[in-house]
Parts: sequence; structure tokens; C-alpha cells
Amino acid sequence: MSAPIQYRRNEALRTIRPGYAGNKLIGREFCNGEALFEPKLSTVLRWQLTANPQKEEKMRDTWAPSVVPCAEAFFSTEDMLVWLGHACFLLRIGA
Repeated sequence: MSAPIQYRRNEALRTIRPGYAGNKLIGREFCNGEALFEPKLSTVLRWQLTANPQKEEKMRDTWAPSVVPCAEAFFSTEDMLVWLGHACFLLRIGA
């Protein structure tokens, strides 16, 4: 039997989306769906050993965003959204 679904959220932080329950947890693990994704070893091996039709295309794609030094974003009072990488952003709403 799996653990019940719970939601975790920091009440001290303002949430943009009204009624947002928080990040979904099953037991002590965050998840996106209704169940934790726990692949079998056979699934992982299949991913690694099966040909990837986009492999060549991915190897040719060398684009990467330019790195722009922006340490001042941490000290500025101006409104801004800074992409820190992957799915991490800094949202600054000026005072």
C-alpha cells in the first residue's frame, strides 16, 4: 500500500496561483502524477540500449544560451525575472 498524497508549501512565501495546494508528495518523495515513477532495472536498460532516433540531431545541436553575469540581480530593487538554469528562476519584484 502506498503512502497517501500530501502537499507541501511554504506559507511564508506568496503564491501567484490562487488556491495552489503546494508541491505533491507521496510519503517523503515529490511527484508529478498520481503515483511515484519507479522504473524497473529492465526499463532503464531498455532506455540505454535502444537506439534513439534523435541521437544524431542532438549531437549536431550545439546551441547554448550565453552566460550573462548578473550578480546585481540579487541586490537590485527593479522588477526582473532571471533564468538561473534548467527550471530555476529568480523573480524580483521591486519595492
